[in-house]
Amino acid sequence: MNLLLLTAFALSSLGAQGLPDGETVMKLVAQAAETRQSVQYVMQGTIEATQAGQPIPSFSRKGRATVAFVAPGKLRIEAQGLASPGNRMRISDGDLTWEFDAATKQYTRTAAAQRLGVLSTPPLEWLGGPPSSDVQGSPRTIRDEVIEVDGQKHDCWVVVDVIRMLDPLAVRWSNTLITSWIDKELKLALRHEMSLSLAPVPAPGQSMPPPADIKIALVLSSLKIDEPIAADMFTFAPPSDSRLVQFLVLGSPRVDLTGSMAPSFDVKDLQGKSYSLAALKGKPVLLDFWASWCGPCVESMPEIEKIETEFKDRGLVVLGVNLGEPRSTVDQFLKTKPMSYPVIMGSEFGMDRTFQVNVFPTFVFIDADGKIAAQQTGYGVVPGLRPMLVKAGVVAPTAGATSSAPDAEKPAAPMPPRYIPAGVAVDVNGYVYIADRASSRVLKVSPAGTAVIIAGTGVPGFSGDGGPAAAAQLNQPSALVVDAAGTLYISDSGNGRIRKVTPDGAISTVASQLQRVAGIALDGSGVLYLAESGGHRIRKVLPDGATSVVAGNGTPGSRGDGGPAVSAQLNGPAALAFDAQDNLYFVDAGNRRVRKVTADGTIVLVAGNGSSGFSGDGGMALLAQLRNPTGVAVDRASNLYIADPSDFRIRKVTSDGTITTVAGTGTAGSGGDGGPAISAQLGAVANLAIDRDGALFITDAGNGRIRKMTADGTITTVAGTTVDALDGGKTR
Repeated sequence: MNLLLLTAFALSSLGAQGLPDGETVMKLVAQAAETRQSVQYVMQGTIEATQAGQPIPSFSRKGRATVAFVAPGKLRIEAQGLASPGNRMRISDGDLTWEFDAATKQYTRTAAAQRLGVLSTPPLEWLGGPPSSDVQGSPRTIRDEVIEVDGQKHDCWVVVDVIRMLDPLAVRWSNTLITSWIDKELKLALRHEMSLSLAPVPAPGQSMPPPADIKIALVLSSLKIDEPIAADMFTFAPPSDSRLVQFLVLGSPRVDLTGSMAPSFDVKDLQGKSYSLAALKGKPVLLDFWASWCGPCVESMPEIEKIETEFKDRGLVVLGVNLGEPRSTVDQFLKTKPMSYPVIMGSEFGMDRTFQVNVFPTFVFIDADGKIAAQQTGYGVVPGLRPMLVKAGVVAPTAGATSSAPDAEKPAAPMPPRYIPAGVAVDVNGYVYIADRASSRVLKVSPAGTAVIIAGTGVPGFSGDGGPAAAAQLNQPSALVVDAAGTLYISDSGNGRIRKVTPDGAISTVASQLQRVAGIALDGSGVLYLAESGGHRIRKVLPDGATSVVAGNGTPGSRGDGGPAVSAQLNGPAALAFDAQDNLYFVDAGNRRVRKVTADGTIVLVAGNGSSGFSGDGGMALLAQLRNPTGVAVDRASNLYIADPSDFRIRKVTSDGTITTVAGTGTAGSGGDGGPAISAQLGAVANLAIDRDGALFITDAGNGRIRKMTADGTITTVAGTTVDALDGGKTR
């Protein structure tokens, strides 16, 4: 505390001569946060969205959040109208964290404890971003300014930084400029303004739709520091009519209309043809609520067209209901992506209000009697549309399949038709291991393409240590690594643990109480290393389960190259990989760089100049731009491979430091299998792995695939978006 006061005094003196740099300010904020016993505040928020200069009413809103925090790790947030029009709550008692959506009466439960972010804006996570303490760039102090909060004036530093925001429905967000007003005395952020562009995921072969420009403002309206907070504020009892789910979808509909009579509608399509619920009685109707900027909406359209063709003889009517966009935007979209079914300007006819839709895509199936037989929100992170039609009774379930209706008391179906590959590893025999984030499971795919589930029940949670891994619960597994003996290590990120599955199938925990592990790797001696993204450190796991720091001093930043790695600043370290000389490469995600810790503990920069973009091919990797690196792998010749999902490319750095692109054209898509990887289209690539023959395995999460680039540069798909059966099923 004395050190903090001395530093603050020094900065006050410096203020008379000039502004303190942004990293110094943020370090002071972090130090002050560590000294506080409790913080309570109310935050008012507004979100404004436009596309091509036109407002997007369905995305714009006002709301508030109340936050209470008690050290260490007890947190309560209640938000109204920010992430969704309804109420949302997060409560952590320091060991378990619950998140509850009152609109849908769903909740999640994880073992990860919560903490108050450096920027003190936990609601940012519900807007699609990472924990608010994880700033991504190099903060800059741009001016002094006096602002008023709760009737009092506050002398503030105004700091500009960048955060990275990703939407859980797979709509990619760009890097986000955030301006924060930080009280000089309290060392606390009192106000934030953010601007970003929503970058849609186009359909394969289609041009990028116009971005949606988003402006977010968050302002504290009251503040209490180090005042007592009742203990029962940090306990949560799920309501009797609520249900446990894997994750809460951002902006979930207020009401699930399944089982009720459909609201009446009388609308016209773009050609002027009329459709009404009364006139359609006797026919089944599928409503597709969509927006042109929504990647999952575009992704779902080919399946909708197939369903329309397949069930046309049964009288099925499909209507594409666009919400919240001007006619000109829809017309422009349909020029590049024509739809085979009629399109309705739903907001003009009030269908957003009558069907209470506020998230895209939403699918509503109305039976021949006018009753809503099924409803589904989202596409890609949930099964395709056929399970919804099974629920509605349109399609017969396949043999052995269970109902797709959510049920907290029943396990999920053996394997969802779609999955989201988050991590990949390859063993010495050529078996591929896939971390499936969507179902909280790990798959094992043989060289012949058959797949089995080796860990996870499909119900997210934590259980099963000491027993069979297939009967254990995981929570959003991410990174994987397998040793020479066939022991698999899993980053069980939702539980803040590293877990191990031995060759006989037994699962156990090898490290716990970790802050968002984003990468794991084994050195030449079989010692496990992990990237603790939330703690801005890289650790190694000791034989007794304890960990020791090998890189990062815990303060986000980019300094320290050429010196001891333990004293350096990292910013959200992610994927890890070792070369044959036990040099450790890692993605320094927040700094948009790849760095290396040598065997003697020195940290050096390998690739990336720190600015976001794509440039530098054919030149030195140190001078090149990386946009959003997430994965790394190193082959036996010490060639480094870097996954950059925002550029839809894989880049390679040779041992002499030259960088080139080896896979991906830079345009999102899925084409090119069987040909050169450099000419193929990739989706949002995530993690990488290399087998003993030098083949590179790619988690093409944007396409729900694992792809393989052989040493000669040919790309193929080795695991696709579906699995036919639980045991011995083929991936397609």
